[in-house]
Amino acid sequence: MGTLQCVSTFQRLLLQFLPCFTAPTGNSFLAVGAAWTLAVGPRTVTNLVRTLGTGGIKSHDAYQYFFSGAVWLMDDAWEILFRLILASGLIPAGAVIELAGDDTLVHHSGRHIFGAGIFRDAVRSTRKTVAYAAGHNWVILCLVVCVPFCPKIFVSLPICARLRPKPAHGKTKRKGRKSNSGPTTVDLLADMMALVVSWAPQRRFHLLADGAYASLAGRLPRTMTFTSRLRKDAALYGPPPTRRSGKVGRPKTKGIRLPTPAARAKAPKLSWRRMTVLLYGQPVNVQLHAYQAYWYEVCPYAPILIVIVRDPSGGKEDEFFFTTDLSLTPAAVVGGYSHRWSQEVLHREAKQQMGIDDPQARLQSAVERQAPVCLMLISLVKLWYFTVGHRDGIRAQVRDPWYAHKNGIPFTDMVAALRWSSWNLWISRGLGPQPRHRKILAPLLRALARAS
Repeated sequence: MGTLQCVSTFQRLLLQFLPCFTAPTGNSFLAVGAAWTLAVGPRTVTNLVRTLGTGGIKSHDAYQYFFSGAVWLMDDAWEILFRLILASGLIPAGAVIELAGDDTLVHHSGRHIFGAGIFRDAVRSTRKTVAYAAGHNWVILCLVVCVPFCPKIFVSLPICARLRPKPAHGKTKRKGRKSNSGPTTVDLLADMMALVVSWAPQRRFHLLADGAYASLAGRLPRTMTFTSRLRKDAALYGPPPTRRSGKVGRPKTKGIRLPTPAARAKAPKLSWRRMTVLLYGQPVNVQLHAYQAYWYEVCPYAPILIVIVRDPSGGKEDEFFFTTDLSLTPAAVVGGYSHRWSQEVLHREAKQQMGIDDPQARLQSAVERQAPVCLMLISLVKLWYFTVGHRDGIRAQVRDPWYAHKNGIPFTDMVAALRWSSWNLWISRGLGPQPRHRKILAPLLRALARAS
């Protein structure tokens, strides 16, 4: 049989990144990109070489060197990916570009692994108990796009990532001293925001993030707005009073102190609007109350729009959101924020389907490249599927009876379509032009693509 390779339409996407590399490093990237997406089993360099088979024309050390020693910049590859997504038509020309940002823990342990440490494990933590685990803390910025053939479903495509290393021993914050622990997750997301905006300065952006990143509201680029959760005990104020003519002294910068969001929600004569909002692809009946205020601790120079969400049945606690885009309706704020959940789904895809936890790198250069390459390939698989891959015969979905209520296309189906197309090409070239063989192998390949 011939050399293992991805289907040509996916290869064309990989070829767009060759300007980032020298010719030898570019060949390594094409091999790594194909092997990572087609591999069955862990995405260690050893298993990637096994997956390549006769296609692995270089030694194991050469592919390891691609991550640990080759000269190339990850941000250059991120920019190319960003421009490929814009050129694909998934985001209409002139539309606001929706972004989502969050951090996740990639499990690794070892005393000599760069940047590894003990971090909060959001998956295992609860409201009452905080769980910790060893690993790398990655901050990820994604493009949120609507699936073309599922208009109510949104997915996240990573377009940038930054590692937040654990501070070295002795660098932790002490009482009465300034911390030397390096940039926070909020700082890293702010840097990525500025970088992405510089790639398309003429476009407008809207960022979605959870309450841990609420302080970004005061650090936004000029062309970006922001939606997040609001603390229920936030210190809110009215607008600054108008300065009277002839009055001397420093003008007031704060208006009157307003009740906290939790206290306002309990007011007996508060006006509520009952509406049906599309949340996570499903219509949900909620009660909404919206008003404007100043949150000086976070966004001191402009008002924010606050939305309180109440469950009419009383089964859930009130939720509080805010946005810097005052033109949005309350329903658009709540419905738009639900798109952020697609990034939580992305974290699961990276860990369960694409093996972001698998590499065993220890050096700083390799650690800072392997996880981003995994995330970039996830974006490329989705981009390939949304543009050309869904047209293949593998797209005929198998609806499990216990998941009949689910909408959209799981990432497992996208990877299965890519594997089926690639394996079909690989095996067909070895068998020659015999339609009878291809017809017999097609059901087997579909089953294998889904099972792996």
